[in-house]
Amino acid sequence: MKTQSGRLIELINQLNLNTRSFAMNCGFSQPTTIYSVIKNDSKLTRSTLDKICNRFPQVNKDWLLTGHGNMFNSSSEKEPLSDELTVTAKQVIDTIVPKMLRHDLVTKAEILIEELHKTVLRFNIVESAIEIQSEKLEAIHKKINSMESMQAIEIIKQAKKKDKNGGLDLN
Repeated sequence: MKTQSGRLIELINQLNLNTRSFAMNCGFSQPTTIYSVIKNDSKLTRSTLDKICNRFPQVNKDWLLTGHGNMFNSSSEKEPLSDELTVTAKQVIDTIVPKMLRHDLVTKAEILIEELHKTVLRFNIVESAIEIQSEKLEAIHKKINSMESMQAIEIIKQAKKKDKNGGLDLN
């Protein structure tokens, strides 16, 4: 006789769901509870069992717990058509919504990339302005050095005149 986790896998397959969509259908925010039962071959908790049977009332709780009886309650060997449509709709939603969310993330990324591009352009403008200012400062520095050189030359000339005149300043 199969274990509870084995019967759970069989049920998920019979419902044409994957483990993730089955868990979401049962109301779990993440599929980790269902994955854990399957992976660890552990027993279903009362809470997990209740969630499964509340979402899929056609499932025979006794079969899921013990393996006795049929997988589905005797009123239906298979899901009613409306439940099949609900499961199919849920599968479509499970497929489309994540893609929409990814599209939303792509849109946000595109906006951020555009903002980053604008920031880089502004940075390039500031960088160009800094280069221009740097060139102007360098020109000013050269003029100051030139002026200092001219003053130094003038002082040397005056000192030479003074030496020629025997140390007397005739100006």
